[in-house]
Amino acid sequence: MPCLIATCLPGDDCTRYPSTRATPAVDALKFDLAYRPPFDWTALCLFLGRRAIGGVETVDGDTYYRALRLDYQGATYAGWISATPSPTEPVLTLWISASLAPALQSVLKRAKHVFDLSCDPETVAAVLGDLATRHPGLRLPGAWDGFELLARAILGQQVTVQAARTFATRLAQIFGEPLAGAPTGLTVTFPSATRMTEVRPEEIQALGVVGSRARALVGAAQAIASKEIVLEPGSDPKRTLVALRRLHGVGDWTAQYVAMRALSWPDAFPATDHGVLRAMDEKDPRRARARAASWAPWRSYAVMHLWQMLEGRCKKERMRMTVYSYIDSPLGRVLLTSDGDSLTGLHLEGQKHEPQPDNDWTRDDALLLFAATATQLAEYFAGTRSSFDLPVAPMGTPFQQEVWRLLQEIPYGARISYGDIAREMGRPQAARAVGAAVGRNPVSIIVPCHRVVGSDGSLTGYAGGLERKTTLLELERRHTQAGSPQTDPPQTGS
Repeated sequence: MPCLIATCLPGDDCTRYPSTRATPAVDALKFDLAYRPPFDWTALCLFLGRRAIGGVETVDGDTYYRALRLDYQGATYAGWISATPSPTEPVLTLWISASLAPALQSVLKRAKHVFDLSCDPETVAAVLGDLATRHPGLRLPGAWDGFELLARAILGQQVTVQAARTFATRLAQIFGEPLAGAPTGLTVTFPSATRMTEVRPEEIQALGVVGSRARALVGAAQAIASKEIVLEPGSDPKRTLVALRRLHGVGDWTAQYVAMRALSWPDAFPATDHGVLRAMDEKDPRRARARAASWAPWRSYAVMHLWQMLEGRCKKERMRMTVYSYIDSPLGRVLLTSDGDSLTGLHLEGQKHEPQPDNDWTRDDALLLFAATATQLAEYFAGTRSSFDLPVAPMGTPFQQEVWRLLQEIPYGARISYGDIAREMGRPQAARAVGAAVGRNPVSIIVPCHRVVGSDGSLTGYAGGLERKTTLLELERRHTQAGSPQTDPPQTGS
C-alpha cells in the first residue's frame, strides 16, 4: 500500500501506523490530541455508550469506536475512528482509517468537539462551585454530525434513552450506508440529512416511530439539507434556537439539547428536562432556570453534572428498592418488578429463574410504569404493537447486558441464532455463553429473547417454556404477514 501523507494540526502528534488488535488489517493514522486535566473519560464513555447507535458506534472497555461518513471539499468520505486515553500522558490517542485521510482536518476538528478537548475544567469548576466537586473533569459531549444529533433528539422525545437508541439503530440499519473493513461492531454510517429528505414519513413509521416524530424528522432533514439551519460549532446559538423551534415537532427541550451538543454551546439549559428538574428537586422549570442563572456561562456543564448526580442517586435507590405487581396475559400470570423508575423484570409464571417476592419488596399495583407495561403488552398480544416504549434496567454482568442490548435490536417477527449474536459481539466462539445469557434474561417479551433460535432454525430452550416461545413467534409471524402492527401512542406534547 502506498505511504500515506498526513498533515498534523498544531499541537498534535501524528504517526502513520498499521492496525492494532482492535483495528482491521489496513493502514490507519494515529494522533495524540492533548487536553487539560482532569478529564473524566469514564463518564464520557458511559454517556456515549448508553446512546450508541448499533453498527455506528460502540464502546469497548476504555476505547470508543465510531463509523463516519462526511462531506469535505466537494467529496464524500467514509471510514472509522477510535479513541483511547493515554495511561501516562494527558492525551487522547485517536486512530483514523486511511479512507478518511483526505478529510483529516475535518475529522480532527470534529473529534475535538465530540470529546470536548478544548475545555478548561478549572475555569468551569470555578463557576459551578460545589456542583462540580463530585465529578471533576466532566466533559460536554459534542456531536459528529448536527443532523444526526437532531434526529436522535426528535426520536428521544417522551421516550427512554434506550428506546431512542433502538429507533436510531433501526434508522441507521435501514437508511444508512454499509461500511466494510472497520473494527468489529462498526457496520454502517448514519444517514445524512440529504438521504433522509428522500424518505417518506411512512417508511420511518414502519420502524415503530410515532407518526408525528417521523414527520418532524423528515422536516428537520429538509431544513438541514437546504442549509436553512446549520448545526455546527460556531453557529449563533440564539438564532439557531429560534430556527429550531420553528420546525414542526421541535420544542424548547429539543432545541436546547441540540444547541448544547451539536453547537458545543456551553450555556444551554433544557429547563423542562425531567432529569434536570429531579436532580435540582424542582417541579417548576421557571424556578430551575432562575436558579441556573448563577451557573452561566457554563450551564451546559451544569446539566451534565446534574444528570451525573441523578444517575448516582438513582443507582443508590435501585440498590435498595424493589417494587412488584402481577398482571394477567394470554401466557398466564406475569410478575413485574421495578426499581421505581425502570422495569427490572417481566417473569412468566413458572419460568426458570423466576424470583419470589421477598420481605423487602413492596407491592404497588398502582405504579404507572406497571400500568403502561400492561397496556403495551395487551397491544402486543392484540397485534397492534411491534415495539415497546418502556424504560428497562435488567441487572446482570457486563456480558449479559451486552447480549440483552442486542436482543432489543432484533426486529419484530425476525429470528436470529446464538451464533449470530456472538459474531455481532466480536466473539464468534461464545455462542454457548450467549445462550446462557439469553436464558437469564429477566425481562421477557420486551427484551425479545424468544426471537433467538438454534443455528439450524430449531426452537431451542426458552426460560418460559417452548410452548410459550412457539406462541410468541407464531403471533409475530401472523401479524407480520398481515401487515406491520401500528405502534403510535397518543401524543401528550411536543
